[in-house]
Amino acid sequence: MKMNNKGFTLIELLAVIVILAIIALISTPIIIGVIENARNKAAVNSAYGVIDAAKLAYTESILSSTTSISGNVADLKISGDKPTAGTYSVNVETGAITIDGVKFGDYTCNGGNDNNAKVTCTKGGAGA
Repeated sequence: MKMNNKGFTLIELLAVIVILAIIALISTPIIIGVIENARNKAAVNSAYGVIDAAKLAYTESILSSTTSISGNVADLKISGDKPTAGTYSVNVETGAITIDGVKFGDYTCNGGNDNNAKVTCTKGGAGA
């Protein structure tokens, strides 16, 4: 009498597990890199939001004849992610806005809205 053995052998199951483990090992760093890049871009976009809020503060200072157009980013009217630290300043002659040490979570952003001071954010950074 012939037995009909259907199913997988232990070797076949181990081979599948090894292949899945290799795929997981290869894909994990790629996925982590994509997530980290997305967080960095979100911090940069939030930093540009701080610059927009500084533009508003600059405009309000012109309208109210206030001479101080620099300060702590916590004093700005910001919608969206609020920074936990940092400063901003406005060049009265050019209208260029510069941010320094603006923190969004683990990221610290510096730069501005003119061509010479593009905003960059680094994980950790100054004051971390």
